Amino acid sequence: MLRQQISLPEQKVKNEENDLAQQLASFQSTTPLDIASIAEMVIPNMATKWFEMGLQLGVDSKDLTRIQHDSRDSREACRQMFMEWLSSVNKESSWGKIFQALTSKSVGENATAEKLIHLLHFHQ
Repeated sequence: MLRQQISLPEQKVKNEENDLAQQLASFQSTTPLDIASIAEMVIPNMATKWFEMGLQLGVDSKDLTRIQHDSRDSREACRQMFMEWLSSVNKESSWGKIFQALTSKSVGENATAEKLIHLLHFHQ
């Protein structure tokens, strides 16, 4: 019985994450995926977790370490990480990829992901 009580909140969180994922997956944003939009909508909410975010987006850890060394603060590092991601040969960059990275266990920025959905709807 105790096990069921513990798993219910975990299941609720998982359901909320799935609902958010479905919302963003089905949402076709006309907002361009560029550094200006990302700087406005994402960076202010999660600059301290930029390294983990970069790893989730597939940015090479060597590039992230270089960015960490070259940047004067975490906000600049976060911006540089997104610029690296956007300019990478991997052209699968999308708002959906950002959403997946935000909601990953290592980043854990579900609230930021929810804000992102609302901001993308607002910018339509």
